Amino acid sequence: SARELDVSMNQLTDAEFQGFIEKLPVLKKLERLNFATNPLTGKSIFNMATVLASLPEGLIYMAELDLSRCALLDQSMPQLARICQRMPQLRVLRLASTMITNLAYGSPQLEVSRLQVLDVSDNTLNQKSIEYMFAKLDTCILTELNGRKLGLLSEFKPKLTVAIQTQEFDMLSKLDLSQCGLTDDELSTLLVPLRSSAVKLKLLDVSFNRLLTQ
Repeated sequence: SARELDVSMNQLTDAEFQGFIEKLPVLKKLERLNFATNPLTGKSIFNMATVLASLPEGLIYMAELDLSRCALLDQSMPQLARICQRMPQLRVLRLASTMITNLAYGSPQLEVSRLQVLDVSDNTLNQKSIEYMFAKLDTCILTELNGRKLGLLSEFKPKLTVAIQTQEFDMLSKLDLSQCGLTDDELSTLLVPLRSSAVKLKLLDVSFNRLLTQ
């Protein structure tokens, strides 16, 4: 049985998505599901939640789900939360470049504490989202932190700075702060604590920060 299904960049419609989702019970060993860059809406998220809810416990092995660059709105969040509840082994959730502004919208709320990667970069997140993200993520298990363009939001850089200064990022290997409007002072404030809080960090991306001079 296949372990990865990648149908990204296929102009997949909600109706076509339904056909893939109905096959999930057959693809029992599927671990990675990539639907990025398709014009999928909340209807697809609802249909996926419905199908997963009908499956017996213990049949879903999904570890990674990518819905980046899909046409998802805040109203999709409760159904997405239900999808994640049905995926107990989910560790990577990618929601970059959608139309989501509030990660904590509705009920149930998205459970992010067991995620090693939560990519919500390039979204216009509101203050509640940023507070929720930094309050709920378990920084000790994060392997990636993707903040591309999030630094342009007023709350993000202060929250990130406090997190890096006060919490351990034991497993973090990638930190993306590209297009974040970073200044020399802001970067220096991050670099000093990063040396001790993220000792496994291999990639720090600060590209396209025009205010940096050093």
